[in-house]
Amino acid sequence: MTLSKSHLKELKELTQKKHREEQAKFVIEGIRLVHEALDSDFEFIEVLHTPELEEHPGGKALLQALKGRVDGLRPVAQRDIEAITDTVTAQGIAAVLRQQRH
Repeated sequence: MTLSKSHLKELKELTQKKHREEQAKFVIEGIRLVHEALDSDFEFIEVLHTPELEEHPGGKALLQALKGRVDGLRPVAQRDIEAITDTVTAQGIAAVLRQQRH
């Protein structure tokens, strides 16, 4: 349920523009943004969520919708989500998406 140090480091790097461009990936956080991404053409690489999100009605529904679309759906500790996002109070879900090339 805890991310490895190397994986956590890789995800933290995505908060910097240089790393987002190099890896062609970015992180979004929160129920609303992840839900909106489901309705987009963005490719999900992985979704990290806290076990507590399943207790939230909107969170439970979102996780059900993601199950059919995302292979990398992983429960993680709240501290891991907080470590990879800029948000002060994380909502318990973050997704790594592939940048679209134009």
